[in-house]
Amino acid sequence: MKLYQLGIQPGFASMTCFHALARLEEEAVVVVSPLKPYVSVGYFQNREQVLDEKKCRELGLPVIRREVGGGTVLLDMNQIFYHIILRRDNLLLPLSVEERYRRFSQVPINTYRRLGVPVRFKPINDILTEAGRKISGEGGANIGHCAVFTGSIILDFDVETMVKIFRVPDEKFRDKIQKTLAENISTLKLELGQVPPRTEIEKVLIQEWETLFGPLEPGIVTEEILAEMAQVEKDLTSEDSWEASPQRSWTPLKIKAGTYVGQGNFKAPGGLITVLIILDGERMIDVEFSGDFSLEPKEGLRDLNQALTGLDIRPGRLEKALQQVIEGRKLDLPGICAADLAQAVINALPANKE
Repeated sequence: MKLYQLGIQPGFASMTCFHALARLEEEAVVVVSPLKPYVSVGYFQNREQVLDEKKCRELGLPVIRREVGGGTVLLDMNQIFYHIILRRDNLLLPLSVEERYRRFSQVPINTYRRLGVPVRFKPINDILTEAGRKISGEGGANIGHCAVFTGSIILDFDVETMVKIFRVPDEKFRDKIQKTLAENISTLKLELGQVPPRTEIEKVLIQEWETLFGPLEPGIVTEEILAEMAQVEKDLTSEDSWEASPQRSWTPLKIKAGTYVGQGNFKAPGGLITVLIILDGERMIDVEFSGDFSLEPKEGLRDLNQALTGLDIRPGRLEKALQQVIEGRKLDLPGICAADLAQAVINALPANKE
């Protein structure tokens, strides 16, 4: 298994590298940081719903969609990212996404502890300090014939810039987000009073990955990898790519009598679920789920949408239809069940339809 210790990389390279290696089916550990800040939007999120793109342009923050679930994040050189790429038939890879989080999180946990920060794992995919503040969030997905696991060691964090990129109803709401982030996110700088040398952090992190996987062979970024990285960037930043994502933008509609467009949210242990529906009488004629959750296979999102499209909203039918899809397609939704998805739909209905 190879180690790509890439240091600080320009542009989107810190994101496109692991996508490219997965597409090329090369098993590896990648350790990397971006040279300049940029924004990454989760695979199942609706960009226009969560992101203030005008503000991103004003701040000079480019945006890329990733093929991994989770929420919108700001990436910069004050985070050291680790990416694990394994073929899906590798016996080292746990079968469930949830178990992958639990097993692979032990490496950053050991790294933080060796650096002097006591931390613990909290399902589904968070690493917390003793005080309960989040110091690392992780993600996982299948890309082609490979599975990837991603996360970061947070040296420092720019909360002020982070809150500026979100689309919010008003500035009071933004202030609430900033206060909540500041109270619930931690970093090596906050925990230790200073940031250890980057070389020391990477050395410890790599040692811990070698404890899990065995000796790692230095990897060389070939022309083939660079070409694939360029293709990944094109795929994940082009307008065509955004239009091909699981969501679409909603434009203002003139609704006739009896027709209702609604949005519902439900916070499940596995993440925030958002659903947009068009209700005609008692029947849903369009349904679209999105959110910062994880789902494998990704194509299962389409099946969940289709399971409810055309369905009436009589009590009990929603959860039953969703459960049939989850079981039939063997969907892996860590921390989310059919009842959670159904509740998001219920939350989207007019009060007199509940």
